[in-house]
Amino acid sequence: HDSIERVLQVLARDRATALEEALAVTEVEVKKVRASTLVPPVAPPAPGGHLSLGVEEDTDMCIDPEMQRLSNAMPEETIVSLASLSYFSTEGESHCDIDVMRMGNLDRISKVDYQTNPGSAKPGKTYHHTEGTLVFQPGESIQKFQVPLIDDDEWNTTLEFEAQLLGHSAINCRLDMYLNTAIVKVIDNDTFPTNKYSEQIKERKWKKIPGPGLLREYFKLNRSNPVVRSGTIKMILVDQLANLYFLLKLFMNVYLVDYVLSPDKAAEDLFLIHSKGGSLVLLLVATIVPFALLYYLDQRKFSLNYSEESRMTIDNGDLVMAMTRDAFKVVHDGYLNSLDVLKEAGKILLVLVYQFSAPFVFDTEIHVIKFMIPFLAFPTLLISFLLLRVSKTTANFTEMNECQDDLVDYVQSAVTNYRLIADYDTRSNCVDSFEALIKRFNAAFTSTSTVLGANNYFPRWVTVFIVSLYMVIGGQQAISGSISLGMFLADVRVFTEVGEAWGTMYKVLLEMQTCFSALERIVRLENLPTDVPQRAKLMRSNQKKTNSQRRAMEREGKRAHVDEMPIVVNNLQINASGKGGGINHKGELRVDQGTLVALVGNRGQGKATMLKVVSNVILPRTDVEDPGFFMPSHLRVLHISLEPMFFKGTLMHNLTFGVQKGTADGSPERVRRICERLHLGDEVLNVIESPSEQDWSQVFSQTTKGIINLARAFIANPEFMCIHKPTQTFDESLSHEVMKCLVEFKVKKGLLTDQSSWCLRRCRTCIFTSSESLNLPYVDSVVHTSRTHG
Repeated sequence: HDSIERVLQVLARDRATALEEALAVTEVEVKKVRASTLVPPVAPPAPGGHLSLGVEEDTDMCIDPEMQRLSNAMPEETIVSLASLSYFSTEGESHCDIDVMRMGNLDRISKVDYQTNPGSAKPGKTYHHTEGTLVFQPGESIQKFQVPLIDDDEWNTTLEFEAQLLGHSAINCRLDMYLNTAIVKVIDNDTFPTNKYSEQIKERKWKKIPGPGLLREYFKLNRSNPVVRSGTIKMILVDQLANLYFLLKLFMNVYLVDYVLSPDKAAEDLFLIHSKGGSLVLLLVATIVPFALLYYLDQRKFSLNYSEESRMTIDNGDLVMAMTRDAFKVVHDGYLNSLDVLKEAGKILLVLVYQFSAPFVFDTEIHVIKFMIPFLAFPTLLISFLLLRVSKTTANFTEMNECQDDLVDYVQSAVTNYRLIADYDTRSNCVDSFEALIKRFNAAFTSTSTVLGANNYFPRWVTVFIVSLYMVIGGQQAISGSISLGMFLADVRVFTEVGEAWGTMYKVLLEMQTCFSALERIVRLENLPTDVPQRAKLMRSNQKKTNSQRRAMEREGKRAHVDEMPIVVNNLQINASGKGGGINHKGELRVDQGTLVALVGNRGQGKATMLKVVSNVILPRTDVEDPGFFMPSHLRVLHISLEPMFFKGTLMHNLTFGVQKGTADGSPERVRRICERLHLGDEVLNVIESPSEQDWSQVFSQTTKGIINLARAFIANPEFMCIHKPTQTFDESLSHEVMKCLVEFKVKKGLLTDQSSWCLRRCRTCIFTSSESLNLPYVDSVVHTSRTHG
């Protein structure tokens, strides 16, 4: 209560003085303000205005009773807009309702066309393309159209498509400049990679999910994607064509040695061409042409790229490695390696065909040992060794991955907090910790490399041993004449190729085992709960309340004036950091549209929390009957954090980051004027339109970054703006200028906007936290927050 009393004293004492000095108002208006000790509503610009803000000529504003009346009345022109910028639906719902509202003059019939546009959601896969015409009868203010949704059992992220109103088709109305396109988000209700282990995944019972089974379900997910499926089929066909080429070369080698080059064979004994010279040319063509064809087809193989993403707060190291190492490992060591298994299995099958057919083609005896070696000895030895090494290999890879995650997480933490480390001169401690992590990772890497080296050498040892043994046995048969020289050489080639094929399959199976832990990590991240369902419930609640208030206004004989709907926070309940215990904010916060509101209170009393709730950064509980929060669904809400943030790119891209497509808010001229208005110096103005891409957080001072942070918000031009301590880092002169800009943002429905379209824009509202008394004379109301009193 003492805090509130002090605030009121400051308002009563400072308001008129601040308006007189900072806004340069006339003596008559100052007397009016002193009499009421309240900021009178400021009207939109009008010719001949006499109340100056003390800035450029085109920023003059006046208090005119008629203009004030118009500012609170619906424009006579008919405006049609979507009821919200975003809609949510859950997979399994039959359709999504898109509400469209009409404002202003409702006396005529109005028509407007609509259609859906694909985004990450594709028509025929997630939804059915919809288009048509909405007809508003006289007096009718609300219409809706439905977009049919498609349910499937395939996992996907939350997908989006657009619902758009078409301005060129509008009859007896014009479209709202911002609310003509909405994003429809379809929330997937399946688990990654499939629903087979959905219960175990939801209950986090990872030990009950077998690694091979999880990998198999991941393969099913890939095969369900038509692009991946088509690319996979093409890759398999190309690989099997390569195996056929290998079979062709086996026959050609025997034919070359035993027929074409043999002095015991006459030209009449040759196949196809009864000329040894011609046969050599034929063999040349049969070698080069298929190879060239395989080269062409191999270059046409599809390449498969994936990316994984999680919006939850987790270890940076875990997330980074999941998106880089683990994603690559699962795709290449898991899925693509399975195609190598099919390729090598096809080669072994064709070797079996050769072993059966060659004796008949070249009229030689069939030897059982030739079948036993490739199809019995190789798989028995390799599979036995593989089973013995599974647990050791997996354990080593898991330990190495964990060490790598810890190392990456520590490096990211050190880079992020470099200034803190440097200021407290703790570099040596950080280096010691880093060296310890490196030592641990190197030990794990060495151990894993040793195990992998032994694993990879085993099939090569088996191949060398079997081929050497056959050279002795087969060599004796060639010497005795029971097999020809060409057949002997072909058999040596066959055993070598079969050994390499089994070795490749063995290596692939080992690599597929090592990706079990990587796949489990991705499955964990992809199935973490997100806040999207909670946001969907809150948005639907706001849409329902908005429509209810519109109908109430119409029943009372009023026009449904959406600008008269207040933002309300009433006995709010939120979860603390997602834990079971909630935080209650007693009392009511009521913010009328078109006002400037300050949140004040002692430190730690909930100012920032309340601001984050209003701006949807922190969500209220949606598992209760009334979440205690209402935001008119048509408002575009922007949260401006205290800490300025930048993308690496051009400065213009950073300044226009939040500008809605199809509007003039991000025009270079307006961007420059806003920067000049906020007193940004030549260091910024000279590079606004520069193509240079930099990390601007390392280029500008803290004050300059703070101004750019505010400039970006003014440029985006939202209807509702939430700012954390907008003048905290500025001196008194710049603070006054920022507050003037906020007042103009409210009055003119945007800062430095085209005033000819003033009546077509919605009200502008701003709420900010403040601990400085110089901000208070500019505001329309002050709200005090307290953990004790609410």
